[in-house]
Amino acid sequence: FLVMLVLSSVGLMVGGVGVVAIMMISVTERTREIGVRKALGATRGQVFQQYLMQAGVVGAAGGLLGLGFTFGGLWLLARQSAEVAAVAHMSPTMLLATLATAIIAAVLAGLLPTWRACRVVPAIQLKTQ
Repeated sequence: FLVMLVLSSVGLMVGGVGVVAIMMISVTERTREIGVRKALGATRGQVFQQYLMQAGVVGAAGGLLGLGFTFGGLWLLARQSAEVAAVAHMSPTMLLATLATAIIAAVLAGLLPTWRACRVVPAIQLKTQ
């Protein structure tokens, strides 16, 4: 149990670093878009919500990909041995907990890039009449 806990923690940290990298690149490449949105009246909260949602979607995609690999591995193991097939299963609760953990980890990892995105200052100011 302890080994599985340590390995999964390391996996979550590596995934978190990946999410941070993806989100930082996204914020850097979309700085102009963020500035235009803010110049048109978007609030910091709206930009924060957009990028936090993006981090959650990245985490959900990673979690679903991980579950796909898990089911593929269980299927291969179950084909090799009837004993493994008898114990190789995942309950719906474990599936939801796995997906929720992936999403929560991604959202937590995406907080820094999201904070940077909502702090972007618009380069242009539109005049209102």
